[in-house]
Amino acid sequence: MDKAAGSRGRAGIAAGSGKNSRPGGEPGHREIGDLIQGWFREHAEDGYRRFVSGLIPDPGVPILGVRVPVIRRLARRLIREEGAGIRWALPDLGCDRSREGRLLYGMLLGADRGIAPRALMAELGSRLDLICNWELCDSLATELGFIRDRGGEFLPLIPELLADPRPYAQRLGMVLFMMHLAGEEGAGAILEQIIRLPGDHRYVLLGKAWILSKLFCGSPLADQVGAVLEQGRLTAEEMRLTQAKIRDIRLKR
Repeated sequence: MDKAAGSRGRAGIAAGSGKNSRPGGEPGHREIGDLIQGWFREHAEDGYRRFVSGLIPDPGVPILGVRVPVIRRLARRLIREEGAGIRWALPDLGCDRSREGRLLYGMLLGADRGIAPRALMAELGSRLDLICNWELCDSLATELGFIRDRGGEFLPLIPELLADPRPYAQRLGMVLFMMHLAGEEGAGAILEQIIRLPGDHRYVLLGKAWILSKLFCGSPLADQVGAVLEQGRLTAEEMRLTQAKIRDIRLKR
């Protein structure tokens, strides 16, 4: 994102939250950086760090071992005292270099419920390289639940994410679609784009199988998915994983 766009985003977010925006290097923000880093140090648990590390074999970012509800308490405090726009200061403060800092960023972004679709896409575009594992990806998609309430307004962003060559951008598009937008008009075309994605990356492959199985087992798109399965359009591994997930869903009913 260019500097002008970044400045507009900062101003708009600060205005939307009712807080004043301050450059990340100002004393107030340095104090906030100290607060965030101190919070992470105080609440880090070595046992939990080992647990999370076992779930994410290749995290791509340091894991401190702070539990998500504890990070959420910090996010609520920052939103209350500074507004959601404080997220713009996190990189300058060195607070986005850990799993916990990146989860915090997603919570702050999710609180900016009035953000325009193009502004959200521009902001995501500047952050996609920091989404380096499935937890960060799926957590961010969960935090952006407000897009469900605004319906098809955000649907055009999904094809852009799916067309991005970065695997976790593609997965983010898939998870946002499935969590919040699969019932919107035009969802069938996006499902077709998902079906055509190569399953070379493990978490793209798993995302495809999850979406196809969920839609097949109960959605207006079930017939479209059924035709894909019958026509043999999936790779052998995609078919195996999708069928396994369909069986799991049916067994739980």
